[in-house]
Amino acid sequence: MVHDNDLKVLRDYVKQLEENLKLVYRKLDMPYPESADPIQSPQVQAAIRRGDKVVAIKAYCELTGVGLREAKDAIDNAM
Repeated sequence: MVHDNDLKVLRDYVKQLEENLKLVYRKLDMPYPESADPIQSPQVQAAIRRGDKVVAIKAYCELTGVGLREAKDAIDNAM
């Protein structure tokens, strides 16, 4: 069973890996390809256009792996 603390540790680790990767890109004098914004994904955008908040939140959760509260906040901000 995965605990909230385990998820936080993993998210922090991924964040650090991304920062390291950005550093490598800078050292190579290459532009870093920014991660796609999950709000801009076709699934989330279609649900927002339809006004289907529940589907938008579910899609956002699936794309990002965040919890319902974070997804709801992101969708609320996008709407």
